[in-house]
Amino acid sequence: YPDAMPPSRRPPDSILSDAPLSMRFSEPPPSNAPVSMSPASLNFARFAGDAGPGYRVRQGEDGVTAIFEGIEAKDAQLIRLSPVAFWVPAEGIDVPRNGLGLVCDVRFRAMGREVGPFEVHLVPIDGVPGQEIVGGRLQSLTLERGRELLEFIHDLVRSGGAEPAPSLCIARELIEDPDRIRNLMNALLSTGGLGLIRSIGAPIRIERVDESQGVTIYWKGPENLGEAPFVIDMAGYNSIHRITIRSYRYENGKVVTPLPSSIERMRHRWYRRCVVRSPMTVGFRHPLWPELVVTGRKVRDISYGGLCFEVDLKTDLAFPGLDLREITIQCDGEEPILMQGQVRFVSLGKDGEMSLCGVMASPVTTEDERRWMETVSRELHENTRSGVEWSESIWKLFENSGYFSLSGKTPEQFEPLKASFLSFGQRAASMPQLLCQAVWPSQRGVEASVSLLKAYHGSWLGHQLAKRAGRAPGSVDPRSVMRDIYVRAFEHPQADPDFRWIIGYVEARVPWMQKAHVGFAEQHASTGLTVSLPFRLMEISSAVPATSSSRRFHVSSATPTELIEFCAVVQQCRPPAYGDSLDLRLESFDIPNVKRLWKEAGFERERDVLVARIGSVPMAAALVESGEMGTNLFRLLDGVRIFPMQPGGDSMAFTALMEACRTWYRSKGKESFVLFKENEDLDTSPMDLNDLGDGFFWVLSAMLLPEFLEHIYELTAHRSKK
Repeated sequence: YPDAMPPSRRPPDSILSDAPLSMRFSEPPPSNAPVSMSPASLNFARFAGDAGPGYRVRQGEDGVTAIFEGIEAKDAQLIRLSPVAFWVPAEGIDVPRNGLGLVCDVRFRAMGREVGPFEVHLVPIDGVPGQEIVGGRLQSLTLERGRELLEFIHDLVRSGGAEPAPSLCIARELIEDPDRIRNLMNALLSTGGLGLIRSIGAPIRIERVDESQGVTIYWKGPENLGEAPFVIDMAGYNSIHRITIRSYRYENGKVVTPLPSSIERMRHRWYRRCVVRSPMTVGFRHPLWPELVVTGRKVRDISYGGLCFEVDLKTDLAFPGLDLREITIQCDGEEPILMQGQVRFVSLGKDGEMSLCGVMASPVTTEDERRWMETVSRELHENTRSGVEWSESIWKLFENSGYFSLSGKTPEQFEPLKASFLSFGQRAASMPQLLCQAVWPSQRGVEASVSLLKAYHGSWLGHQLAKRAGRAPGSVDPRSVMRDIYVRAFEHPQADPDFRWIIGYVEARVPWMQKAHVGFAEQHASTGLTVSLPFRLMEISSAVPATSSSRRFHVSSATPTELIEFCAVVQQCRPPAYGDSLDLRLESFDIPNVKRLWKEAGFERERDVLVARIGSVPMAAALVESGEMGTNLFRLLDGVRIFPMQPGGDSMAFTALMEACRTWYRSKGKESFVLFKENEDLDTSPMDLNDLGDGFFWVLSAMLLPEFLEHIYELTAHRSKK
């Protein structure tokens, strides 16, 4: 089911304006008005959207003719058709543009037969490039007449006279770097290596990538492949990889090819989906004919954004574009989950087989959302876990992995935070809208863990990544452990309708962070959808009293005018993604939704801007933020950022601002906090600060998350021995 990125996840237009088309999501966003109850004007996005309502109709002699009755209009060939509405060219149909349209009857003729008449409401459709269109909405269609029309449409599809709209390619990339192609072939091998030869529709599978002399690929495939070149499609993490084979030979029954010179990667989906392993059924009430209630249909696969299930074409009357407001998901022994959504495709199936229906869907209530997230996570991530029972094991992992020795720290320094860390994990475990703590368990405990935390309105903070040294018990590749926890944690925010960014504070000296995070950000820097900003992390005690050296400055919270000026300064000196991901826009600065979510969980989340002034002139400002104790063991949510309001003002007012910050954090009961020194010219020498080392503030747009996880798949692929 091709699914659309919710419009709320798109970065601001200022960021998108310079992004290459391959990085943009260009499908028209769905309207909130359901197709089955569309207004007289008819919604263009629903008619022209890439998954459309209904079907595209073939033009020409084999097309479908609309025959109008009750108005003066010549017969016309259909462009689109569904049981809800249709499109025809406007030529020869005079429909007034007064908002009222025309009411008439219509028959549809094709394949040597007619269906109808149907009462319709005709209106002009605006916004179709290069074509004037009239749309017709079918009125008061009974269940039997709807079944008659849908059977007519299905026969059209079977005969080749109509087809569903093809799914939009959200992202397309041509890969030509030989090292990356080698890594990608290993990644495809590690995930099963199964492909399809497009020309003959036959399966083929990678069996070995031999790097002993150059790179040679060994495949298990059919005996007669025909002449090269031919194309193989292979599924990766969430993309199709199209590989052109230009030459091959047979060796001991295997197909042997050189390393491809290029691979085309195409992604049609926002969410990754998986085949369900647990018994699961779905039912719905039909929105056009409420007397029709469908129950007990087997669910085939699911994702955070929807599901695919079996349907009976003759009885269930599902079609692309149909809005379903009452979807019920039933798992064995559990309470039903209520969903609502839109049908994106319906396959006709072969004789004797059930057809398939793909639905883009979302939970109805907060409780439904929690349970749907748990259900999808359980099905998607077989090897990983998440939950309160792992907090103590994660602490032991931090001890065993060396996490407590990062940035010059010692394990003893973290011991006072253990109780708050365990308490936070216990309370947040029941709120997947706030936290995902992914772990990879084994016989010796937790092998690896990473957490994602909703820190801002549209941003999730990735943090506290740790992995045990060595190999887990059994034959598990350590690379797959890292891949599994990344996928579980980083897919989690996709269920958040406000998700726009993932952010992180990446330690500069860790090779994995350089390859996985900083390297990817630099590769995509030109899009404006990533940030990799160097900083130096400094730790400051809140207990030190103020000194007289800073009394020339008056420091207090920013006035409304100063807050406007502060946001403008951030916009001028930082990339757009920086300000948007940290909610440093005037309209979102107070982060009310995040504060509410944290408060509902019993957690603290505060922020303020402290301004240092000489007289009435603002010289510099400190952005101060506070999070619940135990959220991050390096206190990254108790952080300060300094910005100059006048040239050199940040260094001049640094001591005054730090003393004000100490007072602010003491009022929150915090013993210490951290400074993100993002301006290398900032003079911090007057203060006694604990230098924790270099890092990068890392920002990734939700639009690039699937590409980032493809990148993780490539990095963690098993390497063939040379």
